[in-house]
Amino acid sequence: MSAVASDKFFWLAYCKAVQQLIGNKPGKDSAIFFATKAQKGPPASALIPAEYTNNGLYQIGDNLLSADNMFYIPSAQNSYIRSLQNYLSYVDVEADQSEAVVTKYLMTQKVLNSAIEVAAAEQDKAVAQFEKNKNLGLTGDYTFAQWYPQHAPAYTNALLEVNAAAGENKAAIGDMNGPVAAQYSQDRDKITQALTSLTAVPGIAMGACADSPATAVEIAQNKGQVPPPKSVRYVPTYMSADYTKTVKDWMNQLSHGKPGKNIQSIKMSNGRNVDESEFGQETLEGDLSFSYAPWLSFAASGSSDHESQLDKTDINENDIEIAMTYDDIKTVPISPGDWNIGDPKSSYPKLKEGAPITAKILVAPTQLVLAKNLGYTIKFKNNLKTTFGKTVKDTKQVGGYVRIFGIPISVDGNYKKSSQQTSHVATWDETSGEFVVVPTDDGGFATVIAIQGDKIHTI
Repeated sequence: MSAVASDKFFWLAYCKAVQQLIGNKPGKDSAIFFATKAQKGPPASALIPAEYTNNGLYQIGDNLLSADNMFYIPSAQNSYIRSLQNYLSYVDVEADQSEAVVTKYLMTQKVLNSAIEVAAAEQDKAVAQFEKNKNLGLTGDYTFAQWYPQHAPAYTNALLEVNAAAGENKAAIGDMNGPVAAQYSQDRDKITQALTSLTAVPGIAMGACADSPATAVEIAQNKGQVPPPKSVRYVPTYMSADYTKTVKDWMNQLSHGKPGKNIQSIKMSNGRNVDESEFGQETLEGDLSFSYAPWLSFAASGSSDHESQLDKTDINENDIEIAMTYDDIKTVPISPGDWNIGDPKSSYPKLKEGAPITAKILVAPTQLVLAKNLGYTIKFKNNLKTTFGKTVKDTKQVGGYVRIFGIPISVDGNYKKSSQQTSHVATWDETSGEFVVVPTDDGGFATVIAIQGDKIHTI
């Protein structure tokens, strides 16, 4: 069997197993989406400041879910709130105005969107510089908010550009005088505020810590109060009280390098019997067709941008046995803040002519699929065992990692602490052909492997 076919059937078997474990049955307006690059859940407890948890909830909840794709790849550039921003760009405010007024409105909208993206990029640079200076002892007792006005001029100027662009766009919308112009202006303002706020705004923007949460986990495990973070910025609000309750308990039950007590077999033959339509995706044009990432890949450079596949041109499914191990898999609700547009179709009955599919169906996150102590035991046989063993050895020598069903894994790493790229560690027994994967203590207490979302039709 070809490598492409094996990737498809293994992924379908894995996705179906997860779906059945959580009891998911997509309805007419819901679907489940799977991560090709799984994310570590953030720490949460009474000892850990909310900024650590908030940062993770934002990174996870704001993933871009596409109605016609059962997979998603975490990305700062593509996100749910930005899909709303894009959607608003195609809303018809139903104003009967001169061409000059309409042109001004469209131009100021483009300028505002661009200014927001520039400000986000400059914020990332400023936070990185603050972190570097802080580690060198150059920031004193300053927080990021106190530091950047004097030390990050590009970020400061970018914020001024956003404010100016927002004002011009608001004025242009006011000139339109359409029946939905007032509501449109409010929705634009809330999204702009969520993306650029410099303070916490209830329901709109929340403080998030850019520091590594690993330190917070270590302190909390030692029953110490984690001090307030200094690298705080403000991000669009996402809420999940159940996440905090769940993870607080899971952090007190770490695996310390031991596999989970439950086992789920992942068989290629099971994947052959799965229909791609069973997960709730839909398209407005043509037939559904998904692309499948390798279920097994290697990052020899230590970078997720340069992952390679195992040389598995001809695969005999009997040469691979996959067992997913875990202690618990469950869903917890998550919801966007008050910046969200609750019912776009009712608020804005019309879209502009030529609006793309991405503006006609939005997907809002509703449930996170969390796995506690997720791992794998994979047995390779015959020629595949030799090929895998050699590739693992080569990967280890250059400081790379292995990725299995989205999970980044360090070979012979320390289970007590994850790295920047990895959340799991593994051992390879070349005699038995077994590759055993377990989570790190700070990265494996909660792994986000999928997200359930509501499909929102805007037309």
